[in-house]
Amino acid sequence: MPARESHFILPAEVLQESFSYLTRQELLNAIPVCRSFATSGRLFLYQSIDLRSDDPHVDCTISLLRSHRKITVRILHATLTTRPPVGARPWINPDFFVHSVNLKSLELRGFPYPLQNDQDIFNRTLRVGCPKLESFTYRPGVVTFPESGFGLAGLKCVSWQSELATIELRTTPMMTASIESLTHISFTGRIVHRTGKPYDDFLMLRFPNLLSLALGSLIHTNSEERTNIAITEFILAHPLIEHLSLGREKPTYMFFQLRPNLLQPDSLPCLKSFEGFPENVTVMASRKVRSLFKITSLSLRSCTQSTFEDVTAMFEAVKTADNTPMKFEFVKHLRFEFDVPLSHRMRSHVTPIGHRSLMDEFSEICPIVSTWYGRLLPMYAEEFKEMFEMYENLETISLPKPSLFIRMGTSPMEYFLPLSRRCCKLKRVIARKPPYTELEDCVFMLTRDARDELESVTIETAWDGSTFGIQNPT
Repeated sequence: MPARESHFILPAEVLQESFSYLTRQELLNAIPVCRSFATSGRLFLYQSIDLRSDDPHVDCTISLLRSHRKITVRILHATLTTRPPVGARPWINPDFFVHSVNLKSLELRGFPYPLQNDQDIFNRTLRVGCPKLESFTYRPGVVTFPESGFGLAGLKCVSWQSELATIELRTTPMMTASIESLTHISFTGRIVHRTGKPYDDFLMLRFPNLLSLALGSLIHTNSEERTNIAITEFILAHPLIEHLSLGREKPTYMFFQLRPNLLQPDSLPCLKSFEGFPENVTVMASRKVRSLFKITSLSLRSCTQSTFEDVTAMFEAVKTADNTPMKFEFVKHLRFEFDVPLSHRMRSHVTPIGHRSLMDEFSEICPIVSTWYGRLLPMYAEEFKEMFEMYENLETISLPKPSLFIRMGTSPMEYFLPLSRRCCKLKRVIARKPPYTELEDCVFMLTRDARDELESVTIETAWDGSTFGIQNPT
């Protein structure tokens, strides 16, 4: 064998171990190198699949996967997106996952099977052929999710993600079937709570191992008092909860709120992460809920000019809790979004003083924040420094692209230099892509010299929401 080809002769086990650490893009670059790379690499290329009914090549992809069982058994994550038009014949066979014994998570965007017989086959295939399936996500689409008969047992995570108001919750049978195993339940989008409707039935269930709960954003209810009593009782019935979300937006004046008279200092003993509104924190602080002051992640929403008073009230409640000055001494991850317009209509002046004062207040009650995720008006370098200079432990900042690019100029080095001198641990600044676009996140990596002075700023890109380990909360 010529010396120039000897570096290709590697055992398949070694190649597969090496490929298991590569991203999908890196695999795509490696597979064309040679036949042995292609043989081993393809086994990992389809560990995560995303199939769409409107993809002109989807039939070829499905045929490839069905004809290579070695690839099919390695599928770990699958997303199926059903787009109109939808005919009587399904675009993907209902028994497609019959050999996917290692499938762990499945996301359906729209339901691909309008006929009852195909629904039964699909349901049976998942129950029998996918014993490791533990995560199910559904986004309502062109075909309605089956109302009954779709009870998957053994799931750990169920997520309902809808951009429209949710009244008919079709995943309740699934959650009931997995009531003993579920640890994560998530509703994303707007929720309508009415007496006798599925969401009301859901709040009557009890999940003994529930660790993470996202209730969605309330848009309408027959009775705010009844709703808030119901959600408070539901939450308190699950003492193992570590992450709690009471909403991500206020579509109306309504929102989920905990009932103060039901809270005790020892409520939610395992709480580590909270997402909601300033009013929620005010109630928990005023009721002296001890676990609130031990959380490591805090995310607050709907911070408009009109809600500044609510934020100020939250600060007062936190500082006076238990008659002693309190702080979120363990919060490392802080998300705080001002509701500011980032378009051609936004005002041209610098960030308002009110935003800066609230940022200073947060730095006082959250003294060890290392990652900050939010939304601010565009800033020049000096305003950028003044906005974040109080966060001494800051390592990562994440902002929308317009917040940075509009006033940055041509030199990122000059832009980040003032803040880097005040925040000596700052490593990266993420410029998030606009939502609903195919653009890339832009990541500015800050490198320092031996004297801890800013030496260079390099620009990298990332395609997914994780962006160097910083999750984009959804």
